[in-house]
Amino acid sequence: MEIEYEALLCSYAEIKSIIDKIDKEVSLLILLTIAYNSFGILFSIYFVSGPDQFDSYHIVTNTGYSLIFSGLYIGTTVLASKIPEASAEISFKAWIMPRESKIDSSISQQRFIAFVESEISLTLWRMIPITRNFIFSVIGIVLTYTIMYYTLISCSNS
Repeated sequence: MEIEYEALLCSYAEIKSIIDKIDKEVSLLILLTIAYNSFGILFSIYFVSGPDQFDSYHIVTNTGYSLIFSGLYIGTTVLASKIPEASAEISFKAWIMPRESKIDSSISQQRFIAFVESEISLTLWRMIPITRNFIFSVIGIVLTYTIMYYTLISCSNS
């Protein structure tokens, strides 16, 4: 079974360059979208958490907005986090590929493994890679600040 590492390397390099081009074009848009959706979730949760202050129309409307913002946030971040997961899977498979007896093949495999180790990911404004950890940290931040803001408002009204 002969594996063509050069062909795999060319294919992987092409995919990486396409993802980098996409990231250059949409990274600011993704940052703004995630920030907008995060603030939307934050304020919607705040309005839903104080139902005695609003009438039923506002509660239903804000609950709908909260679901829409949550769906957009989850959709954006989960799809963006699939890219580094696929890159890590390819890197793992490159490590467990069989080694052939030819020296040429071994050098090609080492080049392929070295290139694959650099992770492919979409970023927020070319600064923060969007990974699964990022998703959970932003959700935690939004919930923490919502609870903190709600507690501060409740204390000041008392």
